[in-house]
Amino acid sequence: MNPMPTWDQFMIPALEVLSDGEIRTRPEIFDLVATKTQLTEDQRNETLDSRGFRYENRIGCSINDLVKANAVKRPYRGNYSISESGRKLLADPQNAMTKADLDLIDGYKGGWE
Repeated sequence: MNPMPTWDQFMIPALEVLSDGEIRTRPEIFDLVATKTQLTEDQRNETLDSRGFRYENRIGCSINDLVKANAVKRPYRGNYSISESGRKLLADPQNAMTKADLDLIDGYKGGWE
């Protein structure tokens, strides 16, 4: 079994599921990203001590950081869409994104810290 992706390994798949331009809720994104990354049922059912699902927690962290980096917009509470900056990040041929990559984006470091 493959290990559960880390929160930063969910960033590119999150941008990819938002790349269709639709406004999506967090639960929709959780499900679409889990499907896109081919999480197993065991991985989807893995819980944290707080009883939340680990994959949802990690995808949520990736969404939060993408919002801080202005790669994802939040048109209204709990709803998300890709921004032009997010489209540019997706157009970059790299296959992964890390927090260090986000640190290079203007305005990211100052957000919510």
